Amino acid sequence: MRKAHLFEAVYRFNQGIDEAVCGVQRLKKASELSDDDYAEAHAELELRRSMVNVRFLLDLNDQEKADVDHWDREYGLLIDEPLDHDAICRLMRIVEQQRKEESKPPMVVFTEAAPPLEKPPDDKPEEPAAAA
Repeated sequence: MRKAHLFEAVYRFNQGIDEAVCGVQRLKKASELSDDDYAEAHAELELRRSMVNVRFLLDLNDQEKADVDHWDREYGLLIDEPLDHDAICRLMRIVEQQRKEESKPPMVVFTEAAPPLEKPPDDKPEEPAAAA
């Protein structure tokens, strides 16, 4: 995935902020230190975290919208309606042709349609006549 490293970076950023917040909270609890500055530092860290996360999601949203436009142009026919059997076969033949040109083994082997099965004769046993 092209974006996996971005998610990992945001994850590491948030982990680092969590570590910093834990440290500030420990300092805030220390009786020999004034807790006003540490409470402010905690609030600033959380504010900075939220700003970075929101910016990341906004940037990612813009990229996703661009990706949607790209995939709509490339494969728009696949999105509008479900494919019927013939459309699926046509697409698979295109894929198989591309694989053949790339000297890759086939994923699907197309066979000729089998003749329709004949309807078996009715072999229903006759019901015995009711005794009167």
